[in-house]
Amino acid sequence: MTFKKVLSAVMAGAMVLSMGLTAFATSGQVDLEGEGVYEIEVGSATQAATIKVKVPEAVGFVVNPYRLDVANTDLNITDTSKSQIVSPIQKIENLSAFKLSVGGTIYAYENSEEAKLVDTLTTSGTELPKEAIINFNYVAGAGTETTLASPATTKLSDAKTEAGKALTDTQIDATGGAKPVYLFQFDGSAQDAPATAWTEGDTFGATISFTFTAVANAANP
Repeated sequence: MTFKKVLSAVMAGAMVLSMGLTAFATSGQVDLEGEGVYEIEVGSATQAATIKVKVPEAVGFVVNPYRLDVANTDLNITDTSKSQIVSPIQKIENLSAFKLSVGGTIYAYENSEEAKLVDTLTTSGTELPKEAIINFNYVAGAGTETTLASPATTKLSDAKTEAGKALTDTQIDATGGAKPVYLFQFDGSAQDAPATAWTEGDTFGATISFTFTAVANAANP
């Protein structure tokens, strides 16, 4: 009989405790007598940054050593400026709600045994080689620019190694900001009177590995 009374008391206590916890979950209030202890488990979450960018579909340049009008349908380039390295301004647009730091590495290569990427053109000698100086220029902007103002520059001749050439980090604004676009363009010069004439096979190329890093917004006052 005593055992049954004790068991009933334990069950009643369990029911009261259960009711007390249920009430806390519903109302946020719990009543503790004396020096009661109540533990609360604290959870957490992290708001990750989702980077959104709009990138160009095709990127390229035309080597134009003889300063001709250019019309290249493969690269969608039409130009009458008579420039020796012809390239439209390309854009990477930040669609994120925060600034981005854009960096990366550029790797350059030569597709011909004769045509070479160089830092400076050969100007003396009886037989001038086929050479080109090609620069990769980049800067933050609004996206409406027709020229690049004070861009950072990397020569493709410095990017022919297996390690490539690191690009300087460039910060662009969040979407809606003053400069939310990463602008880039190729320019340079080419040997216009080489001993052996330029052919369509005398081309160069590059691979640009961009990196995008989120930049924290300023705190609200």
